[in-house]
Amino acid sequence: MGRSFAEEIHDENNQVIMTHLLIPDGDAVDLNDDNKADYFEKIQHFKMYGSRQKQIDAFLRGFHELVPRDMINIFDAAEIERLINGASRIDIDDLRANTNYEGYSADNKQVEWLFETLKGFDEEMLGKFLQFITGSSNVPLGGFAKLVGADGLEKFKIIRTTDTSRLPQSSTCHN
Repeated sequence: MGRSFAEEIHDENNQVIMTHLLIPDGDAVDLNDDNKADYFEKIQHFKMYGSRQKQIDAFLRGFHELVPRDMINIFDAAEIERLINGASRIDIDDLRANTNYEGYSADNKQVEWLFETLKGFDEEMLGKFLQFITGSSNVPLGGFAKLVGADGLEKFKIIRTTDTSRLPQSSTCHN
């Protein structure tokens, strides 16, 4: 049987405990090329919000008791993060001093180009770069020497690859 507009919820033993219909009569609507964009939109909404709706709504009620909705709606996500964490100056020399290399060294021309390019970025672009490499747009307290990775304190790494078909890669899941 093919996929439909119904999402099965499983327990820890992989037993179906509930079926959530993404659209009315979703279990009777087969997924096909014509409706797959709508399916992906519905499943994404369910996984990101619908399956956690009670918890999210409870959090938002409590949050909005402290911060009224009309006071917070004027900010986007990046601005809220800066309000909570504060703005931090991104010191490229500190980043460079706290970088490990695999297949490169600090004086390779590609490494030089990276840090020259970063020095030309404005704070917004540096924040986006930092968000990509760490999962946060703020410098860790104590500078890049205090960067935390999946295994604890971990310096920024630049790793050489010979696979020219790959795009730049980052590991931000731990943040």
